[in-house]
Amino acid sequence: MALRVIDWTALAADARSGPAGLAALISGLLVRGELRAGDRLPSERDFAELLGTSRATVREAIHELELKGVVDRRRGRGTVITPDAGATGLLGAQETELGELHDVQDLRATVEPAIASRAALRATRADVELLRDIVDEAEGRTGRRAAELDERFHAGVARAARNPLLAGLVTASAERIREARGRAHRKVATRRRSQAGHRDVLQAIEQGDHDAAADAMSAHLRYAATRLA
Repeated sequence: MALRVIDWTALAADARSGPAGLAALISGLLVRGELRAGDRLPSERDFAELLGTSRATVREAIHELELKGVVDRRRGRGTVITPDAGATGLLGAQETELGELHDVQDLRATVEPAIASRAALRATRADVELLRDIVDEAEGRTGRRAAELDERFHAGVARAARNPLLAGLVTASAERIREARGRAHRKVATRRRSQAGHRDVLQAIEQGDHDAAADAMSAHLRYAATRLA
């Protein structure tokens, strides 16, 4: 059993999106062949230090992978990639991720149009200006920054709805799709279409048109559902 030499510190930023993000990062290394069956992961403490994250995050991510059959964790031996991680175990992890993405997008399609509708009725001038700043900054942005601004826009709409429970749902959803959102925003066409959708939502909110805001958000999320995979 080997401790494969991987520069985990270079991957720290990608691992800070929570346990799901870290688990997906490890799965990605398996897909690319950078991790293989029999490889041993760093200890929980060392892993947390290398990635600049908490031990709780590492523990939860490893537990998730263990449940999916990707790793085997035993006292005195550490955490080891299982023999079938590159096939059955990893396929199960990918299917679980796709299933979760579908569930999150279903949740978003249910609640975010209603949130946008409420935002059109309740947004203050400051809310609208903040959303406009986000949309304007997103123009020409690429990759990770574009994805971050996408997430900020949806959070801003939720805050403008003036309901912390709804805002909490948007935040929880964003955490679960953060990696997929980042992948989607690597494509120019996706970024442009997403930014156009945001402008439509913003315009409806600014005009106080709650029906148009809901329709614009629904259309935006229908497109997003085809890209987050």
